[in-house]
Amino acid sequence: MREIIGPALTFAEEFNKNYFEAMDVASVLEKLDPEIVWIDAELPEILRGLAAVRSALEARKEAFRVPFSLASQKSEALLLSQETVLVWGGLQLRQRLTAAEPEERSVRYSYGICRSGEGFRIRHLHLSSPARRLASLEPENTKDSVNEARFRIALEASNDLVFEWDLDRDRISVEREPLGRLLQIHLDEKQALDPLPEIMKMIHPEDVAEVQDMLRADLLIRKSPEEIKALTKDFRIQGGRSHPIWVRGTLIPIQNRSGLVTRAIGILKDVDKNKRLAMEMQRKSQQDAVTGIFNRGYTEYAVNQYFFEAGKAANAALMMIDVDDFKQVNDTYGHLYGDRVLREITRKMADLFKSPNILGRIGGDEFVVFVENPLSLEWIEDKAWILIEKFAEAFAGHNSQIKTSCSIGISFAPLHGSDFQSLLDKADTAMYQAKRNGKNCYCIWNEQQTE
Repeated sequence: MREIIGPALTFAEEFNKNYFEAMDVASVLEKLDPEIVWIDAELPEILRGLAAVRSALEARKEAFRVPFSLASQKSEALLLSQETVLVWGGLQLRQRLTAAEPEERSVRYSYGICRSGEGFRIRHLHLSSPARRLASLEPENTKDSVNEARFRIALEASNDLVFEWDLDRDRISVEREPLGRLLQIHLDEKQALDPLPEIMKMIHPEDVAEVQDMLRADLLIRKSPEEIKALTKDFRIQGGRSHPIWVRGTLIPIQNRSGLVTRAIGILKDVDKNKRLAMEMQRKSQQDAVTGIFNRGYTEYAVNQYFFEAGKAANAALMMIDVDDFKQVNDTYGHLYGDRVLREITRKMADLFKSPNILGRIGGDEFVVFVENPLSLEWIEDKAWILIEKFAEAFAGHNSQIKTSCSIGISFAPLHGSDFQSLLDKADTAMYQAKRNGKNCYCIWNEQQTE
């Protein structure tokens, strides 16, 4: 879809002529998206929506009486999605007067341009005039730099809560109404002036520490220029709802002209729907559909992750468990009944092996139990016998004709290997030896065993 970049650049150039040269408010408004976010260093606040932009432009009609011509335009573009292009660049404006030395202006601009029917609309706009406003920027705590940061997040923040954090005073400024809507609570004037204490009360207890780390002003102030980057955390917040929702907080440290971080700009974004969907998809990607325990793919990942984190300190046992003669259960009573038997067996195993032990189904009637830091060889052998006894008790629907047993093969790390596949291969060999020994028993791998 890169073919939209050229038309988007042309559209941006036409907008610049309408706004800076022709001073045609009607044409400018026609090129704006209804959800426009307009950020201008000349303005004290962010404008949201056409109505707010129209009012601001009408109020500034006097400024439009001074005619300028576009001496030059420079622009670049980046494709953000199939429907969105970011266009940015600089303009050189020259006042159309007969004076010997007409005034010149430099303008930096950034536009988030989206497809709209057969044409385009600007959804996010940022303007700044550094040369003209240099004298007033320093007393105003580098508003131009702040607005630059605002635009960096504007592409994502049009419907979200934008806030400013004065690090010197450790004070957050935010609009009361949008914050109240996000939290689903009513904020009085006092709370709106310093909303952080109220917000912190509503954060899920498990997420409070991470949010507090993100909001440490002393760490941000000490950051060196190469460390200045956006911080993002997802956390749960209760608010006035009956259940917590997931919120994404983004924080961008802002340097002043001396290179010191004195402010931060951020957003709070409601990501609950997408977050829960992603978590559900992740759970399903890890979970065996029949039994609810880990599937083979995630079992292998989790075991190998253990070895990666434990390194040379790894100490574990892997038990390969095969349900004896399970095919007869399926053939006699059907697969639905067989699934009930598997779920019953899984419950027995889960009762015996709690987290952080890893329990997974790696085949139709094959299971793996990975035990971290077993107390001893004898302890694992005791667990194996207990598991065999529990299998004998497990029958779905209390059907006395269904009897189950299992054969177990066991391997140890690091003695027999230090990764999932090595341990599984040896435990599988030991499990088949257990079957040759008459089933309903366990066997530990040794070099004399064969496939």
